[in-house]
Amino acid sequence: MSLDICVSVKNKASRTALSILLIILSISTCVFIANINEHIAGTLDQNEFTNIATKISHSEKNVILPRGNFAALLQRHKTYRIYVDGEPGGALRSWKRSLQYDLVLSMEIPRIKRPMNVFCFPLERHKKYNIFSGTKRNMTRSSKRSIDVLYTSSHCNTPTSNPREEFVGMLRAAVEKEGLRFEYNGRCRAGSMKKRYKDLKTGGNEPALDSKMIIAMPRSQDPDTEALDEKLGHPMNYGAIPIYKGNGARLAKEHGYPATFLDRANYSYDKDFARAIIDLARDPIRIDAMQTKMLDHNWGEITGNYCRKAHEYIELHPPIWLKNIHSGILTLSKKNGVALDQNHEMFQMVQCIFGTVQGVNYSVILDNTGQADIEIEQCCWAR
Repeated sequence: MSLDICVSVKNKASRTALSILLIILSISTCVFIANINEHIAGTLDQNEFTNIATKISHSEKNVILPRGNFAALLQRHKTYRIYVDGEPGGALRSWKRSLQYDLVLSMEIPRIKRPMNVFCFPLERHKKYNIFSGTKRNMTRSSKRSIDVLYTSSHCNTPTSNPREEFVGMLRAAVEKEGLRFEYNGRCRAGSMKKRYKDLKTGGNEPALDSKMIIAMPRSQDPDTEALDEKLGHPMNYGAIPIYKGNGARLAKEHGYPATFLDRANYSYDKDFARAIIDLARDPIRIDAMQTKMLDHNWGEITGNYCRKAHEYIELHPPIWLKNIHSGILTLSKKNGVALDQNHEMFQMVQCIFGTVQGVNYSVILDNTGQADIEIEQCCWAR
């Protein structure tokens, strides 16, 4: 970054003062760049820093970019502030919030140059049948289900970088050409001329229970980020095989998801991906085996995997006041959104992160009566 100033100063004292000011600004800029470098998992070069700084300044005029040592700044509050972002498209928000909050938990994170206090936390919102709880339930075998491919989406006007309707329309045409059954139960039609599907047996609420495969395509398709939202987990909740096109496969593997989904990234061309979907729909032995592997997976471990990276960060950078908590009790409050209880995934995440820090055990309790030790603020769809 450079600072170009053209002035005419006749007074000697004013010229001296201006020279001192320019020196201070130059030093401040260098310190800022160095501290941004300290703040990320990796080192930014000049172009990368300028690009990020420009994006931040253009998207949020009031963002305050702090100075000083980041490791100390992240401990600057008596209340440890956690920002939860439950919507894809939050990678840039993560960058901004990482400078304002102590910890950021987001569905979408930068693929490289990730701020060191930003971690993936894919909130699972489908609670009625939540496979992530580890609860087993009986489901119809995939091969016995009447819908070959189900499309559930109501966000049809997606950006040009993510032409979801066009892509799903291509899959629909290929599937229907082979005589297989494609249905949609959201507002998006993918070019289908059928009426919106409703299952009379379930009142139109859960056609997923009668589907072999379900389209799982997040809105975020940015190659520079990774996003693991509910799209991948939603079909699995209903015993359906996800048809996945997204940028979260590595995160899914890291967090312990089973590899029981068709991933567009594994195919050279769209037509090859469509053919794989058709072949799987016509192979009852293979699709039932995939469903069995998925349902028998140890889903209970995934919640612990979500918190592991963030916990490792807290081990290295605990709040400076934590050593003064002699009771072993940490209070937690939520600034906005729905109230927490001890079964909520946000509460369980915090307990997991702070359960044991540097050999000391802590228990988290809810307390909205005053200034809590830890405070959660949420964005978007996070419940």
